[in-house]
Amino acid sequence: MADVYNYEIVGLRQFQRALKQLGEEFPESLREFNVTAAEKIIAAAKERTHTRQEIKAAESLRAGRAVNAATVRLGDNRRYAFARGAEWGARKYRQFRPWRGNQWRS
Repeated sequence: MADVYNYEIVGLRQFQRALKQLGEEFPESLREFNVTAAEKIIAAAKERTHTRQEIKAAESLRAGRAVNAATVRLGDNRRYAFARGAEWGARKYRQFRPWRGNQWRS
């Protein structure tokens, strides 16, 4: 089972309820906006790749088509088993560089 990280944005539910009052065509517009946002995140991630593993992992990124969220999926567990290591690094496996946001460098 894939790891899922959830974040809560204060006021988002109220905002979504207000958006539903805008009309029946709005959900599809919101879905397209979310896909566009996710695609921009993917493009920015691809620009920041350096190693062959990072480049290959970035090729596995996919934008989700949800109404209520902009989603990005990283890698297929079988084909891109190394994707998480390439993105976040690993202490145990030295082939992965440390994640740029972590504090460990050993």
